[in-house]
Amino acid sequence: MASLGYAMPKERMCAYTLDRRLTTLTLVCFVAIFGGCSTTEKEAQLPPVVRAERQLARAEKIRSDPPQKAAEILSAARTVASEISKSSGDVNEEAPVRIYNRATADLGGELPKLAQNRGSLESLTIQNRHTGEIYHLRLGPRERGEYSSTYFQRLLDARKLRVRRGEEAVVIPGLGGTLVGVHHSVPSGSPPPRFEPASGYRVPVTSIVDFGPPGAAARVKARLRLINPRQRDTVEIAGKRYSVAANYSAPLLSFGRLNELWLGFINMIRGENMRTTSGLLLTEAYDPDRIPVIFVHGLLSSPFIWRRTVLALLKDPEIRRRYQFWAYSYPTGNPISFSALRLREDLAFAEERFGL
Repeated sequence: MASLGYAMPKERMCAYTLDRRLTTLTLVCFVAIFGGCSTTEKEAQLPPVVRAERQLARAEKIRSDPPQKAAEILSAARTVASEISKSSGDVNEEAPVRIYNRATADLGGELPKLAQNRGSLESLTIQNRHTGEIYHLRLGPRERGEYSSTYFQRLLDARKLRVRRGEEAVVIPGLGGTLVGVHHSVPSGSPPPRFEPASGYRVPVTSIVDFGPPGAAARVKARLRLINPRQRDTVEIAGKRYSVAANYSAPLLSFGRLNELWLGFINMIRGENMRTTSGLLLTEAYDPDRIPVIFVHGLLSSPFIWRRTVLALLKDPEIRRRYQFWAYSYPTGNPISFSALRLREDLAFAEERFGL
């Protein structure tokens, strides 16, 4: 059927459509550029703490550019660190401390990514492409009560680990990002040594970042420290001493949530599957300054049945200081005499290895 109206030639129709698309694209770019400028000007007028929190929220969305993400986190942390330094003494869970702790935890979590393909990780130079700031981030040397920057293969954010109903969260307020350090003593893919969990040792870590004064061309010196909160409960920054934040329940929570009854049932009827997970297990490396306490589960059970008990015990600072918790895991379908023999063998090996 013939059209009753004017029919535009095909070539002119394509040119017309392309012209409209280019006009729309130009308009979108114009709005984005000048809208962005307006947003930047408005943010510059915001209070420092609010500005830092917004910058940190943007940084946390970066997925494929670890150096730029770290630079944005450092900028936000530096802003709130300046506000914290104006306080007269120890700090509480106020906005600057909350944002600083969040930023330092984020930066600690990025450390393994920044360390990839580096044989030695003592310092990094990172530039923030948005602000032009150049950060010289120092990661060593390790001091008393601190971990080396290369000791952990992973650093998990303790804030993202939740307790279940009836469990205890053992969180100490203070300054620093609370993390869980994951250490494997053998390369990935290798079977773990005796006593070490397949998923690695887990310990509480607190990340602290302190800043030097800005130098020429917006160059800023910064230092990242991975504190062992078991050995240090205060830290000095810019001549002031602060309490160190800590999360002692997070290492245990980081092993995941399991159905203890179902796991115990499977361990009883399919004990052959436990050949690589049975025996004496340490959730963290042996500490000669603490006394081992060994938990042994019963029939149709597993070491995870003790999780709630251990979390409750960790609330006592004297118990945390003096004792270290181990567990003995075994298939409860095996004869008791055989499981007892394995326990005696592991205890004898631990005595010889650690000098108990």
